[in-house]
Amino acid sequence: MRAQRSCGPAALLLLAFTGVVQARGYVSYSYQGIDVMAGDPGYARTLAHNVHRLDEAARKLLEWDAGALLPPTHVYALHEADFAKLVPPGRIVHRFHMVTTVASAFAIHDGENYAFVNAAAATDYSGAYFGLAGSILLSEDLHYPAWFSTGFERMIAPTQIRESKVTIGRVDPWLAKVVQSWKLRFIPTRLLFTIRPDDPMLRDDLMQEKYTSECWLLVHLIAIEGLYKSEFKEYLRLLNSGRDPSDAFAATFKVTYEDLDKTLRDVIDKGSIGLRTFDIPDETDSDQPHLLSAAESDSRIAKLTEAVHANSN
Repeated sequence: MRAQRSCGPAALLLLAFTGVVQARGYVSYSYQGIDVMAGDPGYARTLAHNVHRLDEAARKLLEWDAGALLPPTHVYALHEADFAKLVPPGRIVHRFHMVTTVASAFAIHDGENYAFVNAAAATDYSGAYFGLAGSILLSEDLHYPAWFSTGFERMIAPTQIRESKVTIGRVDPWLAKVVQSWKLRFIPTRLLFTIRPDDPMLRDDLMQEKYTSECWLLVHLIAIEGLYKSEFKEYLRLLNSGRDPSDAFAATFKVTYEDLDKTLRDVIDKGSIGLRTFDIPDETDSDQPHLLSAAESDSRIAKLTEAVHANSN
């Protein structure tokens, strides 16, 4: 299987349309197989274009071939009342069975992607980017280890997109604070590579945060800084052929787990990391968001609810 801007007469019409839509319901906008439902026309259009750009940039970052296209993708920026019906306020159970206070979530159902955010809490597009990161990894039909999937999602979330420029690797302030905290025990990579999503140790909130922060930093070093990138590619290939993680590591990495631990600690002490920026030109598109009737909105939310419930079983 398997993240915007315009001005002119159309934009002026969009502005006049916005206040009415936000008060009464939703609009829909589709672009390159990405369908966005939101209360704000400008947000809907920008988000659809940005998701497409993010997918293209991620492929370049991971150095994939063209591969399969992003599957049909549905992004919902829901009014708070609708969002609360799907998720208890402030608490979301992710697919890795981790409970986190966030304003977004996602599901993959029947080969299609569903990401949804609380429009009242979403001041940017990071929630949608986070929600789609997991499905981006599925594009190559490879099984990524839990630590990489976890770190990749958090690395993708703060992506900045301005016009055609997509910048990946911006620091997540909270994760940076957690990973630099010496009050929390450092998780050795020998252990980090073997932790499963349902591992009992992740039921502890602090351990979960530490695990997530180290996954984020390690994935950043591999994907953005290029650290051990060729070794990781071979490691991933061996994992997908059925090799045990420890055997795959020994067969591909030219360093020990302890060397990798030292590298992580050195980066933490240094306190700075790099960025990657890609130029992803927009494609010509004259379509505009269209207003959904109450029945159409309800039908779409029902479809989202089905996908979310299917993933929670």
